[in-house]
Amino acid sequence: MNGLLKSTEQQALLMILVATAALSFKGIVAKFVYAAGTDVNVLLLLRFGIAAPLFWLWFWYQRTRRGANYSPQATALSRRQVKQLLIASGLFFSATYADFHALELIDAGLSRLILFTFPIFVVLINAVLNRVMPGVFQIIALMLAYSGLVAVMLQGMGGMTVMHKSDQLEGIGWALLAAMSYGIYLVYSQRVMQKMSSAFFSAASGSLILLFMTGLYVLQGSPVLSYSVEGIVWSVLIAVVCTVLPFLLMHEAIRRASAERASRVALAGPGMTLLFAWLWLGEVLLPLQVFGCLVTVAAIAWLEKLKAPSKVSA
Repeated sequence: MNGLLKSTEQQALLMILVATAALSFKGIVAKFVYAAGTDVNVLLLLRFGIAAPLFWLWFWYQRTRRGANYSPQATALSRRQVKQLLIASGLFFSATYADFHALELIDAGLSRLILFTFPIFVVLINAVLNRVMPGVFQIIALMLAYSGLVAVMLQGMGGMTVMHKSDQLEGIGWALLAAMSYGIYLVYSQRVMQKMSSAFFSAASGSLILLFMTGLYVLQGSPVLSYSVEGIVWSVLIAVVCTVLPFLLMHEAIRRASAERASRVALAGPGMTLLFAWLWLGEVLLPLQVFGCLVTVAAIAWLEKLKAPSKVSA
């Protein structure tokens, strides 16, 4: 039994790592999308316009493969579960919308740094919901991981442009909202998936997110879409490799392990982005950034070895 549990946890950890790598690759591919003259509206609509049908195709494949052994709870939704799916999808849409607003107002490096505070929100939310106080060493390890992220971003933020103070404050507020929304989304989605398959959750939530994004596009007055064939090809790559693959893996990993574990392993994301930028874009890795990556990875490894704290009695 212990061996099976350990195997499941190891599979979940591998899924999280692959999902984090795929999501980290998104920032690199996005550079090619924008360089090809494709705008954000096209990218967002294509991302989930392509991803949603693929999610449903994967769900159909899983259901067909498992046949009679497929749990009816995966698709027979109650009114409450429909509301839960709407809330979960709304949380992810909120995180994405706030993130793009932050990028318009503040430097990308500062925005990434604030966004990756989401594991702190996950820890705090779980502490409140489960009445489980985080251990002292867990807090230290989490702060150590975050200090590594600061080191990763610090040199890259040296050339930040001077902006109006009110714009900076607004941008920081949007970035914090994105981090908080994503943290809540991870915790909430884990609870929603307790009674439905991760494949169905990915398909249903992906479709709802597309609906939200289409609604936003219409509310904006349906602005003119700027695109090119090359940009669409790169956008398709983002949809398949940087959306469908990581969503399916991350959702299944959260179902098997926990949102808290997924969030802390995802702290390796900025380091992976730097590595991809070095390999694909020829960007220079500075010594402080390499050091920050090593510190973050070491802190994550330490977090993985720490035991969960005991539950506080009522």
